[in-house]
Amino acid sequence: MSDVPKSPGTALAAARIRRGLSLDEIARATRIQRHVLEAIEADDFAALPAMVYVRGFIRLYAQALKLDTKATLALLEARLDERTAAEEAAQSDAEARLRSERWMRARVRLTYAAAVLFLGAVAAAALLSLSPQPLEARHLRGPDARVEASDAASTPPLDDAAAAAD
Repeated sequence: MSDVPKSPGTALAAARIRRGLSLDEIARATRIQRHVLEAIEADDFAALPAMVYVRGFIRLYAQALKLDTKATLALLEARLDERTAAEEAAQSDAEARLRSERWMRARVRLTYAAAVLFLGAVAAAALLSLSPQPLEARHLRGPDARVEASDAASTPPLDDAAAAAD
C-alpha cells in the first residue's frame, strides 16, 4: 500500500502525529483556531471560510510542521479539482433528472388534455344523439322542404275539396 496522502488534511494530520504534537500546540504556534485545524485535517472545506484563507491556513500549518508547502498546496488543488469534477457530474445528473421530470409533467398534461378532448367529443355526440330531429334529416330535406310544407297548408286535401264542390 502507498503511504502517499491523498488530501492535505491527512498529510498534515499524519505529520503532526509523527512529530508528537497536539492540535492545541499547532494552534498556539500558528495562531489558527483549533476548530479550523480540525476542519482542515478532516478536509471539511465547507466549514471553513473562503478558499484564499484555507490556502493561507494550510501554508502556515505546513510551515509549522516543516513540510513542503508547495506539495501540500498541490494536494489541496488536486482535492478541489476532484470535488469540482464530482460537483459537475452531480449537477449534470441533477439537470438530467430535471429534464426527465419536466418531460413527465408535460406527458401528464398532454394526457389530461387528450382525456378532456375525448370526453368533450363523447358529450357532444351524446347531446346530438338526444336531439329530437337528427342533423342528417335536416340536411337531407334542404330548403325545399319549407316550400312544400307551406303549399300543403294552403291547398286543402282532395277529399275535402270534392266534398265542398258537391
